[in-house]
Amino acid sequence: MKTNELFSASAQGIFRASNYMPKNKTADAPKKENPFTLIPMGKGITLVKCDFKSVFNQHSGLPIEGGNKYLFIFNLQDKLQISNGDNEKIGLATVQNLIMYKTREQILKFSFQKNGNYKACVFVLDVLHFESNIKDFVGIQQGPLLEKGKLMYKGFPNLKISDYVAKLMMCDKKFPENLISLGYINIVMGLLLNQYMDSKNGNEKSRSCLRGWEITELQKITEQIRKNPEQNYTVKSLARQSGVSIPKLQEGFKEMHGHTISNFIREVRLLKAEELLKNSDLNISEIVYTVGLCSRSYFSRIFKMKYKCTPTDYQRQQFSIAVTA
Repeated sequence: MKTNELFSASAQGIFRASNYMPKNKTADAPKKENPFTLIPMGKGITLVKCDFKSVFNQHSGLPIEGGNKYLFIFNLQDKLQISNGDNEKIGLATVQNLIMYKTREQILKFSFQKNGNYKACVFVLDVLHFESNIKDFVGIQQGPLLEKGKLMYKGFPNLKISDYVAKLMMCDKKFPENLISLGYINIVMGLLLNQYMDSKNGNEKSRSCLRGWEITELQKITEQIRKNPEQNYTVKSLARQSGVSIPKLQEGFKEMHGHTISNFIREVRLLKAEELLKNSDLNISEIVYTVGLCSRSYFSRIFKMKYKCTPTDYQRQQFSIAVTA
């Protein structure tokens, strides 16, 4: 099978569906959607994003052009089924990650189930660039993953990694957010490589204390808070909603976000408020209400602690910038 039989990369870096028609499918079959967006990041790194709700069962191919590539694959939502050119099938659970080494050009086939919600990303790294970039850090000619044999490491679910991947998924591919994306890519690769080296050395200390279904519930709660920070959340109600005990919820949020649930909600509300100060015509009182706070003085105090100025001064600065621009 040639690389461009399923999807090919355009000059803009977006995979476009070809005229490929699977065997035993008629011309009346539902049109296959392309779930992949490809973003060249420079330095031998290509970022592939998949944020996709499937309407029917489908198999989609992701071409890996050329050989000698490292693939870092991260899954955030529904279970992913992947098979490579050797017909080797790999399943990735929610917030599970994978490192693969490819010596030749081939197509990774992703299986999407009907009505599934998929959010994942792939880092495709050129080996020569990767060696050049890390040799000064490791102090040797080759890095810890550069055995030329077969590499297939499927890591255990990791909440800290998944939180950075979720932030990466929200970044724009345009400057300057692409620089932020590159920073997240380096952090995520470092965390997963650290997990790989711990596993290789028989050290499992970084394994999550949560079971798979509990991690999934924490992911859902995190997305809910980010989308609707204005709601009145309590630890007790979130525990009842998710079925995860209060101690496990608190421990999971500290592991994933570095915050208690209450502090995480406050951080999300501050980020939302900062966005509204920058991009809306709402006054301070309206913003306080919109993000779910009830005290303007409290909002001003916590905003100043984070941004080193009052909300009023911040809004005035944004207005001045817009006028001069």
